[in-house]
Amino acid sequence: SVIAMNVNTELSVRYYTGRRVVELARGEATFEVEPNPERPFIVDAGDTSVRVTGTVFNVRRDQERVAVAVESGSVEVSAGRWWNKETAMLTADMVAEVKANAPLSVVRADVGALTAWRQGKVVFRDQPLEDVVREMNRYLRRPIHLTDSRLKPLRMAGVFNIQDAEGFLQALQTHLPVVVVQRPDGSVNLALLR
Repeated sequence: SVIAMNVNTELSVRYYTGRRVVELARGEATFEVEPNPERPFIVDAGDTSVRVTGTVFNVRRDQERVAVAVESGSVEVSAGRWWNKETAMLTADMVAEVKANAPLSVVRADVGALTAWRQGKVVFRDQPLEDVVREMNRYLRRPIHLTDSRLKPLRMAGVFNIQDAEGFLQALQTHLPVVVVQRPDGSVNLALLR
């Protein structure tokens, strides 16, 4: 089995006689699991657990949610406290999302776009600028700051290289009514173009 870890990810791996367990404390990882029915592969991410025997899937754990995306094969996702567990079976191109105090949701999605980080890319499809900046800040050495709350709902789409901050900032200025202001510490403020 192979684990590919995204930036700012912390996990631990433990092998037992009857199971293989990965605890994802934070971040994101893609798992390519070799089938072994005698030793199922389990990923624990807080109150969310993913159980597989052989598949390729991605798990992302942020502060407010856990998302499980299946590229191939199938997984069983369990979420919630032991007295109130929800379970869903996922197959290729399905994503389960678990948020605190919300039911487990399952949708079809473009898993290739969600895992584009493995090729050094990030894909946005008509997403709010607030979410776009939060995602890009995961990869940038110097963060981008929104200086005006009116910027948050602006929509952005595109495929960007996670190492090309300048290209991303140029695309923002080309497609949205924003101006980029460099700060003395090297970070960037985005302001509404007047």
